Formats: sequence, structure tokens, C-alpha cells
Amino acid sequence: WKQQYNSCVKDMVEEVLDAMINGRNSASDTNRPYSVFQWVGQGTAGQTGGFNGYYGCYNDSTTTTGTVFNKGGINAVTYTDWANYFADHDNNIDDSLLTILDTATRKLNFQPPVIPEKLPMEKVNYAMYTNDTVIKNLNAFYAKSDDNMGYRPDAHYGTPGFNRIPMVYTPPLDTANLAVYGTNPILGLNHNFIYPVILRNWDFRITRQVANLRHTVMELYMDLVYQIWCNSSPKYCGFLITEPEQTPS
Repeated sequence: WKQQYNSCVKDMVEEVLDAMINGRNSASDTNRPYSVFQWVGQGTAGQTGGFNGYYGCYNDSTTTTGTVFNKGGINAVTYTDWANYFADHDNNIDDSLLTILDTATRKLNFQPPVIPEKLPMEKVNYAMYTNDTVIKNLNAFYAKSDDNMGYRPDAHYGTPGFNRIPMVYTPPLDTANLAVYGTNPILGLNHNFIYPVILRNWDFRITRQVANLRHTVMELYMDLVYQIWCNSSPKYCGFLITEPEQTPS
């Protein structure tokens, strides 16, 4: 029983992770939540930084940006607080990316405390998520820079960071998704404003089937009811830096 339960949890976690990243396939897709990238999504191609992430994009294409929709049903072109910060790094993982990151973290106030141990850890809710390509290139770039600038204990072929915020390796992002988040994304989130929530008593809830005559087989159902909760306008939730296929429109 324990092995079956753990296997079921593993399968569900993998499905949930995919849904939290890639999100809904269409407006009628009610089995998936709007993902983090559908709240903090792609913006103007070629733009090196600005609040131009006006739309969410459905995961309905493999060659172009997905079909757009208004996040929260609000037109971000009119109500600009609903446009998230977006920048196109044009697949340049070098010093130009550091300049883009510098601006993005400052615009979104991603400023960790100077003495973090004096602040409750639940208050430090900034995070950055990216893939293997970005991490490898940044590690190599930092190591090369250190030849001239000295040793960097935070980024010698380990976990690179920026502005004292580590970049969390997120394996699904190794695969580009042109519809939702582009290629080689860096997603910065302020988890005070955007986070998953689970409906009470529906967190991996086990339900037994009604007894029947099949005494040698018993099915169990596992249910999880959740969503990505954005308790502020997307402008304050975070930023996306990636290489988009095109501008969502």
C-alpha cells in the first residue's frame, strides 16, 4: 500500500509541476490552473526591459506564441498595473544578461536584506527559476570573470545567484515552450504576491471506491484541488527574462 501511495503521489506531483509551469491549453481547459508563466508572461520581443507583459498565453502551439488572453479578465493595455515586467535576452547569456537582470531586480525591488539572519525567513520570499543552459553559462561567465576580479564563493560551478538570490534549477525549463515562456527563461517571483494554494481537505485526498463484487481489486482515487494565487496585480509579482518567438498579440 505504501509503495502504491508513494507512486501515485510521484505521478501526481509530476503532473502538477507540468501544469504549474505550462498552464492551461485553452479557455475551456478546467483541469489545469493558470500557471506562473501565464501570470508573469512574455512581452515585447526585442525589448530589453519594461512592463510590457500585457497578456497570458495558452499552451496551444509548438511553433509560435500561444493564443493570448487577458490575465484575470483585465485588459493590461488599458490598466497597466496588470502588465508584468518582461525582457528579451535574445539568447545572450553573458554580461548583457547581467545588465538586464540588474534592471529587472531593481525595478521589482528584489533587494534581499543585508543581514538576512535578523529577518524572519518567511519575509524573504524572492526566488529565481531557470534551466541548465542559463546556469552553466552563468557559472562559466562568473568563473572567467573571477580570473580578474577574484574568487566568488557563490558561483564556482555550483548554484549561481544574482543580487544574493540563488537561481533554482527547474528541469522542465530545459525544454523550450514557445507558446508560454520562450527559450532559456529566467523567472523571478515575489512569493509574497504569487503562490500555490490548495483547497482545504483536498490535498492528495484519498477516496475509496464504493464496495462491489470485485473483491480481488480495490481502486483508490487521489485528488488535489489547487491553483496559482495572484493576490496582487502581476506588475508586482515578478519578472520574466527569456527569448520569445514573437510578441504576444
